[in-house]
Amino acid sequence: MLQVDTDTDSIWDDEIVFLVNGDDLRSLAAQPGQVWIGPPTQLIRDFPEQLRGGPDRWEDSVDPWYDEAAVLACGCGQPGCDAVLVHVTSTMNSVTWELTNRNGDPHSVGPFRFDREAYDVELDLI
Repeated sequence: MLQVDTDTDSIWDDEIVFLVNGDDLRSLAAQPGQVWIGPPTQLIRDFPEQLRGGPDRWEDSVDPWYDEAAVLACGCGQPGCDAVLVHVTSTMNSVTWELTNRNGDPHSVGPFRFDREAYDVELDLI
């Protein structure tokens, strides 16, 4: 589900690549000509609650831009410019991602459901 890309063209030294059934979320969410980048690894290390349903911490760890976590930002690397946000719903057995744009409108892909135990293991490995 998660992979660290150290050979990236983003402004970060590395970025988290989210894989859904082996497919890169950056590609799944993109419209023609659109480029998305994942969050820097350090962000998820410092704020793992972001992917467990907490608010976005990408640009400001004290005063979040969004109530939902940004999982992708436009090619400039700043989700305040444009972002794919995720509403995370967790049960004892699963984690569901519902993607939206920064205006709260549903995204064209998803929702995605993950095994809860595997999801937690992936986040703990970062």
